[in-house]
Amino acid sequence: MNSQKIGEYSDTIRIRAHHLLCIQGFQGKGYSADFINNMNQIIYFLNEGLLDVISKKIKVINHGDDICTHCPHLEKTHLEKNICSQFPESEKRIKEMDDLTINLLKLECGQEYIYKDILRTINEIISFSQIKNICGHCSWNKDCLFYLKFI
Repeated sequence: MNSQKIGEYSDTIRIRAHHLLCIQGFQGKGYSADFINNMNQIIYFLNEGLLDVISKKIKVINHGDDICTHCPHLEKTHLEKNICSQFPESEKRIKEMDDLTINLLKLECGQEYIYKDILRTINEIISFSQIKNICGHCSWNKDCLFYLKFI
């Protein structure tokens, strides 16, 4: 989706692992209007697939994804693994959230999954202690409906 415009998606969307949780609680707040619009478009695209016989596919990654492409804090590196530059420790904390999510959901980084299947797993296994462990330090948790439903 790197070269695509907002709302234009291929068969598979690249999603940072912890963004699988963010998608569940997003309520239209973000870093910029462009970021919010892109996030809304991705969520709509994925949720639209929940009604289809064939659900949308996602590729789980642990670096800048198709959501991050519209974030004003995205910094492109020479390795094409985009990183968050909002704060000095941002990328480290975000990778920890990704790793915790990958382990909890028993996913493999770089693998493709059916979004509907991951959503089912999230709804079946996420507990208060797990969500607090993953998202407890996130600056958005006070605005995240998914996080707040566990508190």
